[in-house]
Amino acid sequence: MQLAFGSVSDLAGALQRAGLAHGEYEEALGQGRDEEWAIWYAEHVEREQAAQGTMTSAHVTFASATDLADALMRAEQAHGHYQAQTGREDPDWPNWYAHYFEREQAGAEQPS
Repeated sequence: MQLAFGSVSDLAGALQRAGLAHGEYEEALGQGRDEEWAIWYAEHVEREQAAQGTMTSAHVTFASATDLADALMRAEQAHGHYQAQTGREDPDWPNWYAHYFEREQAGAEQPS
């Protein structure tokens, strides 16, 4: 199923909701960090979009949940590099990731 977002803000919101739900999931498991988090997030977003129906106009798209999971892993690495460069944590990671995906899909240069 293609995952489509009308705006960067829509994508950031979906990631934020997935993050909150995943936090509850991890807490319930009580096993620490879920190494398969990207797949979990992507599948959560996919279920959410399936419940909402299709979008007619999309700004950022992913071919499938697997495509989004792969993109999440790339963004995590780039975001970690960004945080190391700035010397501080970035609590607004969903927005940072969404803009990263937008630039990536546009073929634009990523921040270094």
